[in-house]
Amino acid sequence: DGTTVTQRLPGIRADANGAFAIGNLAKGNYTIHAHAGDGSDAELPNIAAGTANLEIKLARPGSIEGELVGFSTTPRVHARQVTQRLLLGNEAVIDGTTFSISGLMPGTYSVEALGGDENDGKAVEVRSGQVVKVQLKSRGKGTIAGTVVELGTKAPLPNMRCVAAQSLGGQAGDPSADAQQAGNITDEKGAFRIPAPLGKARVVCFSQDG
Repeated sequence: DGTTVTQRLPGIRADANGAFAIGNLAKGNYTIHAHAGDGSDAELPNIAAGTANLEIKLARPGSIEGELVGFSTTPRVHARQVTQRLLLGNEAVIDGTTFSISGLMPGTYSVEALGGDENDGKAVEVRSGQVVKVQLKSRGKGTIAGTVVELGTKAPLPNMRCVAAQSLGGQAGDPSADAQQAGNITDEKGAFRIPAPLGKARVVCFSQDG
């Protein structure tokens, strides 16, 4: 009916020893979320009301600090982590030719710099309480040409939109703005010719109607 219902979730602040108790809960299972002022975070699902001696281990966040080399203009820099449930993105704070991304939960991230025809990216491992140093150096762009055909029949597929992005640790980065150009559409023979970052790239082709 368009009505938005908001509810204040039960919560409490832990004491100096880390102890806490959340009372007045109805029977059932709950997700317990803990967050500290330094960005440490943890979540435990399916915890039954009445559970005693629950222990939540907070992982201190890490950070990424880096240097930008050879970029003629200031690029956009971001880190991305893909999990089974979430796609997490964090934008960098840029100061001249250096950048930093803080408050990152431990895990593998793709760090990417995008600036017109200039780009670079790397996969890095962020560890609890540590700083990862990375250098991103402008690599420029090339071209990828190919053909899209139907599986089995090998019939050419026209009117498919194709884009290329950096391949970083098994994940695709963001395609550049020129990915929206009309030349990225396959012709009647299924052929395409698209701009692509130098180095390892991932090509994705999809129908324009979704």
